[in-house]
Amino acid sequence: MGCRAGGSFFGVPVAVVRTFRPRGDAGARQTLAMLARMVRDAAVTPAIVSIARTIIQPAGRNDRERQIALIRAWVQGRTKWQPDPHGEEYLVPPAIMLARIAQGGTAPGDCDDVAALAGALLKGAGLPTRLTAIAFPPSKSFRHVLAEASPAPGRWLDLDTTRPPSTTARPVRGLTVRV
Repeated sequence: MGCRAGGSFFGVPVAVVRTFRPRGDAGARQTLAMLARMVRDAAVTPAIVSIARTIIQPAGRNDRERQIALIRAWVQGRTKWQPDPHGEEYLVPPAIMLARIAQGGTAPGDCDDVAALAGALLKGAGLPTRLTAIAFPPSKSFRHVLAEASPAPGRWLDLDTTRPPSTTARPVRGLTVRV
């Protein structure tokens, strides 16, 4: 895995993560591990914690389901799906996504960037969080990432705001990592 710092994508500073990505499940595991580390690091920063608390405040302390819905709506209203350049994999840290939102009202990013932002806000709000890579038929390759949160033990709600509405197929498999 090669990591290079720096670069920009549509004017947004990014970390260019991995010049080599293993094929198949190994590549998906590598991406999820990087995203999980990014989410854990971001979730303890004052900016993320402050924004997460502000977002969930209307829900009150104990309504976790509403807290999750508020974070989902906030992320959905402030992100715009934008694919990575062909053949490249960019992972935009949550702090950069927030800076872009503060600057222009929305932040461009693909599913992993939006999942990292949602995951950091969820974790920053104190909610159990995980990231899941999923595969859709007919392929069994992982092609999508989303954040999930648990309002109650054994129950997970997705915060997938980048899955195209035209994708009605149910995932054929998933790979999950707790954050």
